[in-house]
Amino acid sequence: MLLALYPIARARAQTNAETSPGSETVKPMGTMGGSVTVTPEPCRLPAALPLALQVKDPVWSVLVGLSESNVCGVLTRARIEQEIKKSGRPTKIPMPYLLAVRRVPNPDGSRADVAFLSVSDLDLPVPYDILGYHPGRMRMSEDLRFKEWKLGRVEVQNPEGDPIVLEEVRIWGLDKGRVQMDIDGWLDAMLGPKLDDMDLEGFALCRYKGQRYGFALGFGPKGSGRSGAFNFLEDKIVFPNPPEFKRTGAYLRARLETLMPALAALRTKTS
Repeated sequence: MLLALYPIARARAQTNAETSPGSETVKPMGTMGGSVTVTPEPCRLPAALPLALQVKDPVWSVLVGLSESNVCGVLTRARIEQEIKKSGRPTKIPMPYLLAVRRVPNPDGSRADVAFLSVSDLDLPVPYDILGYHPGRMRMSEDLRFKEWKLGRVEVQNPEGDPIVLEEVRIWGLDKGRVQMDIDGWLDAMLGPKLDDMDLEGFALCRYKGQRYGFALGFGPKGSGRSGAFNFLEDKIVFPNPPEFKRTGAYLRARLETLMPALAALRTKTS
């Protein structure tokens, strides 16, 4: 999920992004109001964007729909702002800093390369609250590249009961750039391990019991696994994280590190 997918995240990856065949480089211009190079045909957005249902924030509705409908093309800030206006709903995403989102999938939609371009490296307050407080600051590179995989239906083993069944699972691994979340010291001290700084390795999208959730996947300052969940219908961080979501986050992070071993190496190096 990012202009900052998800507010619970501190992330870093140093591997080089691949250039997708048939698409041009999208270049941030360094100032608000900058321009991007639009990909040539046939990689172009449809006239009517597919919007995801059961998603409160109009920006997330557009971004989730982009992936689930296997759309190819460059989505500019202006186009997203049109959708926000049409929806009549506000967004918590800091739109003035976004330049564009580019998605280039393979034909069957099982894989894609995704880029999030901002006006510059960002250092912003977290736009979502936890227990009524905005928990810290979110930092990210101006050029973020992700690898996307469609996993479909997944069963997560649960020692305390039936398997945790996830539907329509998609997962993204950070391939270039850096995203980090720094929790305010007083809140970190008060909540302890329930809330901590995190380096983002990636994120995931799924349905659980019919409802859409997003998961931020990463590790803490000493390399131990971290994850956080986001409820798209209620547009809020799930806090505290329930046991089934902790198991889900650990499973998805392990699955991502299998797909992208460089992420596991980075986490191990940090510990």
